[in-house]
Amino acid sequence: MKKKSHVITFEEYEEMQKRRLLTFEEYCDIMKSKYKDKLEAIDGELMMAGSFSRGQLLYDILESSRLENELKYYVFLNWWDSIDSCHEKFGDNVKKWLDAAKVKLSFNDLTVDEDGYVKVYRGTNEFSRSWMGMSWTTDKYIALKFAEGARVRMPVQSPAILVGRVHVDAILGVINSRNESEIICYYTESDKVLYPDSEEYQEIEVGLEEHMEQIQKETDRQIAEMVEKMKIKKEVPQCKKPTPEQKAKIDEAKVAFNKELELIKQGKTDLTRMEELRKKHRNLIAEYCMTDEQKANGEIPF
Repeated sequence: MKKKSHVITFEEYEEMQKRRLLTFEEYCDIMKSKYKDKLEAIDGELMMAGSFSRGQLLYDILESSRLENELKYYVFLNWWDSIDSCHEKFGDNVKKWLDAAKVKLSFNDLTVDEDGYVKVYRGTNEFSRSWMGMSWTTDKYIALKFAEGARVRMPVQSPAILVGRVHVDAILGVINSRNESEIICYYTESDKVLYPDSEEYQEIEVGLEEHMEQIQKETDRQIAEMVEKMKIKKEVPQCKKPTPEQKAKIDEAKVAFNKELELIKQGKTDLTRMEELRKKHRNLIAEYCMTDEQKANGEIPF
C-alpha cells in the first residue's frame, strides 16, 4: 500500500525549527502557505521593477520591517537571480537570514572532497572581477558563459574564469532553477585564474557548445512538460458572469501569466513564478465564475 504523504503542521514546523531539522523543500512549502498574501504583494511589487532597479528594491524590502525574519531567506533566494545590480549590498545579511530560517541545506548533489570543500568557478570580465562575489557555479561551462558577457549582455574585452573552493560551512544556498548549478557563499578560497590564452580555458571553450546544447535540451523538456501541465485553456466552464471589475482582474492575471510564459521560453526566468501566476488566474476564475456546485464536483480548472 502506498504510504500517504504527510503535510507538516505549523506546530511541527515550530518544533523542527528549534531542532534545525527543516529541509529546504519543507521550508519553502511553509513560507508559501504561511505568508501567501504577503508574498503575492511583494512579488507584484518586484515584478513591476526593472532588473537593475529591482536589486535596490529587493535589498530595501529585506532590510525593512515588512518581512518576518524567517521569511527573508525565501524571498532572497526567490529573487536573487532576477536582479542585475546591488549584489554587493547583501553580503553577510544572507547568513543572518539563513540562520533565522532554520533551514538545513542539502549538499547531496555537490561533489564534496574529504575535507568538506567544493570546487567552484566564477566567470568574470572587466565589469566584474572579484573573488568576493557571492555567486559561484560548480559548472565550468556556465562560468565561461558569464565570463564572456552573459550577465552584462554586451561584448567584453577581458574574460577570465576564477577557480576556487568553498567549504560547505560557507555555503548559503544551492540554486539550480536555471540549470546554472549556482552556489551562494560568503567566502571562497582562491586557487587560480584561467585566461583565454591558457590551455584549460581553451579546453572549456571547445566543450561549451555541446554542454550548452545538453542543458538547453533538458530545459526545453522541462518547459514543455510544465507548459503543457499548466497552460491556461481558452474554454473554461462558467455558470456565473463576472462583473466588469472582476473580468478585468481575471484578464490582468492571464496577461501576467502569458508574459511570464514568454520569458520562460526565452530562458529568462524559472518555472516557479509561472506556476504561481497560473494559480492566481485559476483562483480568480473559481471565485468569480464557478458555482458552488461546480467547485464541490471538482470542476475548477486547476
